[in-house]
Amino acid sequence: FIAAALLNGLAFLLACIFLKETNRSYGETGKLVRIKPFVLFRLDDALRGLTALLAVFFIIQLIGQVPAALWVIYGEDRFQWGTTTVGLSLAAFGATHAIFQAFVTGPLSRRLGERPTLLFGMAADATGFILLAFATQG
Repeated sequence: FIAAALLNGLAFLLACIFLKETNRSYGETGKLVRIKPFVLFRLDDALRGLTALLAVFFIIQLIGQVPAALWVIYGEDRFQWGTTTVGLSLAAFGATHAIFQAFVTGPLSRRLGERPTLLFGMAADATGFILLAFATQG
C-alpha cells in the first residue's frame, strides 16, 4: 500500500510537471488566463455550498468500504472459509459491483432518474446485508 501510494504520488507530480495544459482559457481582455489546478483546495465561498454534498458523499463512500474491510473476518468466522474461498468470494463481490456499475447503473438512472436510482441502490445494499446476516451456510 505504501509503494502504491508513493507511485501514485510520483505519477501525479510528473503529470503536473511534464503534461501541458490543453484547456487554454481566455479572459475578458483576450489575454491568456493561467489555469491554477490547486485553487480547488482552497475553502472559499464556492466550496462552502458543497459542504453538505461532500459530507454525504464521504459517508456513502465510507459505508461502501465496510463490506470489503470486514468480508475476510466475517467469512472466516461465520462460515469457516479458508483464504482461497475468501479471496474468490471477495473477487466475485467486486466483479459483481463492477458489472453493475458498467451495465446497470446508467440505463437504470436514465429510466428511473438519479435520485430513485441512488435510493434503489442503497435499499438493495441494505437488503443484501440483512439477508447476509441470516445466512447459515457459505
